[in-house]
Amino acid sequence: MSRVFLVTGANTGIGYEVVQQIASKDKNSVVYLSSRSEAKGKEAIASLEKGGLTNVKFVLLDVTDTKTIASAYELDVLVNNAGNGFFDREQDARKADINAVREAVELNLIGLIQTTTAFLPLLRKGTNSVILNVTTDMASQEHLTHLPPCPLHCVAYNTSKAAANSYTISLAKMLEGEGIKVNAVTPGYTATKLNSFGAHAPGARSVQDGAAIVVPWALLDKDGPTGKFIWWNGKEHAW
Repeated sequence: MSRVFLVTGANTGIGYEVVQQIASKDKNSVVYLSSRSEAKGKEAIASLEKGGLTNVKFVLLDVTDTKTIASAYELDVLVNNAGNGFFDREQDARKADINAVREAVELNLIGLIQTTTAFLPLLRKGTNSVILNVTTDMASQEHLTHLPPCPLHCVAYNTSKAAANSYTISLAKMLEGEGIKVNAVTPGYTATKLNSFGAHAPGARSVQDGAAIVVPWALLDKDGPTGKFIWWNGKEHAW
């Protein structure tokens, strides 16, 4: 049975690669690539079509602006990938840039919540619906507790993503009886624009490998698990 997917923040990086891998694996599916920039989104679609993928479509969507949250007739899988690290701003817990914290919460938490709730009525109509939130290992409270003082303690990014993880847990519990699966997956340290080094990040996995960790959780069947936090090694981890 064909399914309809929507991936937010997908004109570049992991989101783009997730769209490409889903569309390649399931040629009967329809995969919506969303971007807050129409020009960049359409450029991404053109690139995918040039590669032979005709089952991808563009939708203009800024998760922080409810006016742009697109309407659709059907949706089976929502991949909440849109986000930013704000790593060009001060994130030391002792002197954090408060505006960076506000912007991170607005995008990484509030944007995710309002996008999810906007599309939930459509997801409820499906028979194999999935909500997948792309997160980070830096949002794991258990993990952060054991980290030494280091640059990975990024207040704006980690706090907003930890809150999004908390939302993921609550949403999974509330939707358990409706058969909608809700999980969080982190691709780990990946060579994208999110980090300071971009495509040249030393020791980072490629966007292809990062997306390959995410995609199986977007393609879950109706008997798949829910309420899980999956790490870059494919194993469940403590929140």
